[in-house]
Amino acid sequence: MPSKNTIISLSAGEIETLKTVYGFADPETVLVGAAGEEKDQLCNVVSCLRENYRIPTREELLADLPSREEIERRKAHAVARAEEAGIEALTPEERGYYESYLLCHVNKTNARGEAVKPIHANIMDLVLCNDRVFVLNQDLYIYDEKTGTYCIDSDGRRIKSRIRSYLDREFIEDKTINAIYNLILSDSRLAVSYDRINNRPRHWIHYRNGYYDYKTDTINPHDPGYYEIGVIPWDYLPSRLPVNYKFVKRGGGILRETTTEPLVFNAWLNHAIPDPEDQRMFFQYLAYGMTLDTGAQKFLLICGPGGTGKSTLLKLIEEIVGKPNVSSVSLQGLQDRFAPAELFLKQANICADIPLTALSEVDMIKKLTGEDTISADRKFKSAYTFRSYARLFFSANDIPYIAEKTNAFYRRMLILKMDHAPETVDPELFDKLRAEIPHIITRAMEEIYCSGGEIDESENSKKAVQAARKDSDTIEAFLCDRCEVGDKHRTDAAELFRLYQNYCTFEERKSVTRRTFYSELEKRGFQRRRGKSNYDIVGVRLSSVIPFTPVVNAASG
Repeated sequence: MPSKNTIISLSAGEIETLKTVYGFADPETVLVGAAGEEKDQLCNVVSCLRENYRIPTREELLADLPSREEIERRKAHAVARAEEAGIEALTPEERGYYESYLLCHVNKTNARGEAVKPIHANIMDLVLCNDRVFVLNQDLYIYDEKTGTYCIDSDGRRIKSRIRSYLDREFIEDKTINAIYNLILSDSRLAVSYDRINNRPRHWIHYRNGYYDYKTDTINPHDPGYYEIGVIPWDYLPSRLPVNYKFVKRGGGILRETTTEPLVFNAWLNHAIPDPEDQRMFFQYLAYGMTLDTGAQKFLLICGPGGTGKSTLLKLIEEIVGKPNVSSVSLQGLQDRFAPAELFLKQANICADIPLTALSEVDMIKKLTGEDTISADRKFKSAYTFRSYARLFFSANDIPYIAEKTNAFYRRMLILKMDHAPETVDPELFDKLRAEIPHIITRAMEEIYCSGGEIDESENSKKAVQAARKDSDTIEAFLCDRCEVGDKHRTDAAELFRLYQNYCTFEERKSVTRRTFYSELEKRGFQRRRGKSNYDIVGVRLSSVIPFTPVVNAASG
């Protein structure tokens, strides 16, 4: 049915019908006149006429209107409901009646019925009838129905403008506007705690056109009750796009058209990351990074020499996730006292070209990927606690030295190798890739839908993580390179330590002390037990496959 606002003129036939059938004496005058009940009735009749609906008679229309007494009763009911349960609990009809009541009680009047001053509480409620808002840390957020997000009104400009619109001219002054604005900020009904922000189901992805549920492959409508303050700045409709589609810029927008040429992104990706398992892992982690689910407890490190596309890939991820949803703290910088606050309510943390300085502490990284509650310090402000769901993306030319020895850190790491530089550099490559973001998103959604939310770590990643651990841990390197593991294996403890020392000398690496060696083995599940004459290490022996010639004769013991 056409909107009332689209009816700007009447045909001669419509005028005759309105006069003879529906009793409008001068329909043209009513149409161009001020808004009112009669104009609404006329527009409804015309809309029905144009859509071939059955048109109710004028008597029927009037009969459906509630009496004045009924209207007053409904207003009183709406006022009572608003006072009891709050404006958010009102139905659309109740909200309309409550707003009608408030508009009649904007000002306090004297005995002569003259307005003497505005009623701040009523003007506040008028604002809340028209805008869904909440307050977080003394910041006001206003709901945008188009994107399903609450946008921060940091300087209060939008709400103050709304307040001004309800004030009579003689009462418009900064003091009054600020008083009503502060009344809104201090209203306990509007205060929202951190744990209620972005509280949609954790496997849903919030796009501009709704929530994508990868478990059911469906789109769900926006819901202000989830208190979303971030959105993936793209639309997504579940579909399976053939590979012979590409997206091109046309007339300020992005259009999809058929082509026999391969997609630019596919060609670039197949060169930069040729292994299908690596590609699948990347797309799964990209999709995982757009959810609130942190159960996988993973972070991604992209490694490779310069000019291989690492920064391009991270920049593309930032465009997909949305720059306002991204922080940029380096892997080493996460240990800084104030760094965690940068990740608060962010969807991702993306940092390219992290330094190769040693990573001496990893506790914060384990907390950020381990669903732990962390404390965030802010300069000159009070600290607060929150649980981060910002997915971590980093790139580096090489893997920095990591002081951590336990598996609790290395099992969280995914490594994506990019070591294929293009033969020629295309200065417009990123613009071409960005134009194909809808295709990239579709590919990522396909992968996470098919995997059920799991991240399938590629064999290349497993090998790279193992190599990183060996580079940072001589004991791990010794066990991997020179030993075999098995429940029935036993080796003399002193002999095993001597062989470890020989290995470190051969590899030109510094060995740990005997006490540390035995302690680290126990942490890995290899117990030291008394044998016939000496202590044995249970569960490990020297490998029979890889020959090893001792180069140092260490004293046993």
